[in-house]
Amino acid sequence: MEITDVWKNSYSENTNKKLWGAKFTARHPNLVAVDLSNFRCGHDSPIYAVVEEILSATQTPYFTFHDIDENRPSGSIKIRVETIHYFLQRYEEELIKNELTCPALQETC
Repeated sequence: MEITDVWKNSYSENTNKKLWGAKFTARHPNLVAVDLSNFRCGHDSPIYAVVEEILSATQTPYFTFHDIDENRPSGSIKIRVETIHYFLQRYEEELIKNELTCPALQETC
């Protein structure tokens, strides 16, 4: 997949991977995006809004953790993973409920 349609001059391999990953995830309804990073700022910070736009356009669930640091207690990561798990369970339930109440073939939904 090409990324120049969303980011013309990307010279960072990490930036390219994040953009490609967002586009790939947005095209596959059974995927969820999780962005892990040690930094909130830096050379990737300008693309965070672009990644969010790509994923929001397809209503793809998207989680970002841009402040992971080895000095933080492991409990904070565990809480984040548990939160993602909880959200994804509710998200799946909502998708199933919507499919049962609004089949894809009905035009009124």
